[in-house]
Amino acid sequence: MSNVTEENASGGQSHSSWRLWLGIILALTALGFGCYGYWKYEGHPDPDIWSVFYHSIQLLELDAPFLERSIPWQLQLGRYIGAFFLFYAVLLGVMKIFHNEMLLLKLRLPWRRGHVVICGLGDLGLRLALDGCPRCFIVAIERHCKPAALEAARKKGILVLEGDACDPAMLRTARIDRAKFVIATCDDDRTNVAITSLAGQIAAQRPAGLEPLTCRLLVQNISLRELLRRENVFPPSCPSFSVNLDDLHHWDTAARQALRIHPLDFEPIRKNDETTGCLVVVGFGQMGWSMALQAARTGHHANTVEKKKQLRLIIVAPDPERCRIELRNHQPNLEKFCDVSFENIFPDNCWKDDHTVIAKLTALFPPGDALVTYAFCRDDDETTNFCQGVALAKAVGGRRAQVLIYQRTRKGFAALFSKEVRRTGLGARVHAFGMREDILTWDTIIRESEDILARALHENYRAHRAREGVDESAWEELSDTLKDSNRQAAEHIEVKLRALGYHSATEDAGREAITRFTEDDFLLLCKMEHSRWCAERWLAGWEYGPQTDRLRKINKCLVPWDDLLPADQQKDREQIEAIPEILSRIGKSIYR
Repeated sequence: MSNVTEENASGGQSHSSWRLWLGIILALTALGFGCYGYWKYEGHPDPDIWSVFYHSIQLLELDAPFLERSIPWQLQLGRYIGAFFLFYAVLLGVMKIFHNEMLLLKLRLPWRRGHVVICGLGDLGLRLALDGCPRCFIVAIERHCKPAALEAARKKGILVLEGDACDPAMLRTARIDRAKFVIATCDDDRTNVAITSLAGQIAAQRPAGLEPLTCRLLVQNISLRELLRRENVFPPSCPSFSVNLDDLHHWDTAARQALRIHPLDFEPIRKNDETTGCLVVVGFGQMGWSMALQAARTGHHANTVEKKKQLRLIIVAPDPERCRIELRNHQPNLEKFCDVSFENIFPDNCWKDDHTVIAKLTALFPPGDALVTYAFCRDDDETTNFCQGVALAKAVGGRRAQVLIYQRTRKGFAALFSKEVRRTGLGARVHAFGMREDILTWDTIIRESEDILARALHENYRAHRAREGVDESAWEELSDTLKDSNRQAAEHIEVKLRALGYHSATEDAGREAITRFTEDDFLLLCKMEHSRWCAERWLAGWEYGPQTDRLRKINKCLVPWDDLLPADQQKDREQIEAIPEILSRIGKSIYR
């Protein structure tokens, strides 16, 4: 049984414990008032205490004896509380027995819409369901649900339909025609693809006025995922359906989170710096691939545009030639933005000779002024990641370097990186990343908090285009690709601020906030944004053409900043100018 099931089974138990305590309090209150009331009713100095207690217990089952004289108010109150306790206990029993039936009735209400359907209650599916159920109504479909997972889900108020998610009748029972999201998290990629295809067909019958149904699709095979994206095999069967291949990708989410919390410019890189930013990826599996790609998207610093300093990317793997071929096949434009090299530093392709490996990894430190991030990204060897990462951190101590160590869970070596224990020996620039407790969360995958800034950027762009008479789509109508473009722009705001020696923080009335940039700084940030945007587009498979054609992924703006038309430069200017106001929407300001 997975850890997530065990963790959340106890969570479900604590969630319902208040009902038990309420029942106990009601019973004790009824007994207390009943005992005191019967004592007074007897009306003589030495009543039979056992008789008083027995009659008080009968209050809990509405079987009290007939009383001829005037009833004290304490006893009357005890009788009513006892009756309420019995009604409450019966109601809990009915809810326990007919729990799923009541949730199914709730799902079938005519006005029910906007729920989330999760197909597959494995590790990822169960985590998302339990994390998301306080925010929206969750319907889960699972053919063979483990008892602990089923119990945890039902205690949280999740409707669990036991059946095949590839059955159109089951999807209709889950009412995906009125859902907000369908999340396909089954262990088999083929099953997830089939669910997505069926969801698209059913979405054609969605009532008018609903926002588009988004299917978040888990595809674990990199080649299959790239094929599905490149060939667009999921064309929308109607305007109310879209497919998202990125949000459930564990490796990409881990890389984005790691480089957002521990950026490549962990020390500010200014426009006149000779500093070379460098990422050394040790292990080029799925995690290493995602880390390299995310670095190419975000590694656009002040001296990238002023001094043409490209990010240096070093891939360390036992078979560098194979890795080079795979990279050029899957991402031929990566080398437009990174100085890429491949190294095989392992004697006889052995990963375990730590002393030799550490010495050779240390020797990869670029000459001159360099800011280096070492990322240990072996997908299936957390022990070696940890051992070599900690040893390397000691070997490069004193240099401008940080070490990122991929770990799957906080219940392993990552526990040593908590605030309570890291002062015992690990350096300040050694960090674990990628733990499923941080990655497999509702907010990380559904991006509700992250989208506040991204949405604000788009609404600012939309407002400027409206003044020009151009009607751009609202945020809800954007494709997932365009939404993610805004998210990447929002993530890069902190990189831009660090280039000027600024940072964003919670608004503080006692500090003077930066509300406008100087003209030189303003122009620098515009160039940085254009450089970032070009990388995003090239890496997503776009090409340059004299006329923009979104369907064919051609854009006329994929040129250097100085070659842009003034009208196209203005779009970047508008975005940079809006940064202080956009940050204020989440309660932040810019400070030096």
